[in-house]
Amino acid sequence: NGKTKDVLPTDTPYFPMRKAMIESPACRAIIAHVKTTAEGIPKVFENPQLEQKVFFVPMGVNTPDLLPRTTPDGSINLIFTGSWNQTPQNFFLRGGLDTLYAFDKIAHLNHKANLILRSPIPYGEPEEVLDNLMKKYPNQIKIYSDFMDKDEWHQFLCNADIFVLPSARIHVVSILEAMSFGLPVVVSDGWGIDDYVDDGRTGIIIPGRYGTVSWYDEKTGMLREDYEPMYKSDPKIVESLAEEIGILINHPNERERLGMAARREVKERFNFENWNRDLKLVLDKTVSNS
Repeated sequence: NGKTKDVLPTDTPYFPMRKAMIESPACRAIIAHVKTTAEGIPKVFENPQLEQKVFFVPMGVNTPDLLPRTTPDGSINLIFTGSWNQTPQNFFLRGGLDTLYAFDKIAHLNHKANLILRSPIPYGEPEEVLDNLMKKYPNQIKIYSDFMDKDEWHQFLCNADIFVLPSARIHVVSILEAMSFGLPVVVSDGWGIDDYVDDGRTGIIIPGRYGTVSWYDEKTGMLREDYEPMYKSDPKIVESLAEEIGILINHPNERERLGMAARREVKERFNFENWNRDLKLVLDKTVSNS
């Protein structure tokens, strides 16, 4: 991951083996949760006939019951989460550095805004920036890096107001889970995200990642990634984050509109029932063709 901007699939030693496996009659179906993966596989392996056994099946999550809020109603809690495996490096890849710089701009104007970081913080610039922010806004930043059980995590999300994830690319479970709790999501335009977030209707998409950090190569069918830019702050993304989040902070009706639309999108579209139904259609098709 993160180092495929110049890779040609046919130049890799794995290509003939993978091509033989995928083209084999024993490979009945390929299920993808991002549209361009489904579109790209026939191009990667230079075989249009593969279109017949590649299926785009969007993922789904549960729609949870919402718990009563346990933090002051006057506060606005922004939540940024790291990856499930809690690798510090993923703080960068999920847009943590830009989130810190954006919060500096936000908190300067909005003293009720809080930043909640559910992630370990890497050494170096993130730690230095965070130390400075905590001195400037001592009561507005909280860090949680220890394990949380399900109930604690659900309460955590019910106390949040805005979910922030300006990541390099799609993190489908994180985004859908936040949407399922009725949170307006502020995400990047990284690869795959617009399969699940409709800009302006179910969330806010910040431009700047696609074509620079992650993108779909129409010619080769490859997912192109260059994660190097994620290890430093992008001023344009920081400015856009601060602006869009500031609008949501100052307009509670807009937060509610986006959050309700996001939760409804999960309940009606990105749910386990639809996911299982579509998986069943693929599996039934593979059995009927055997």
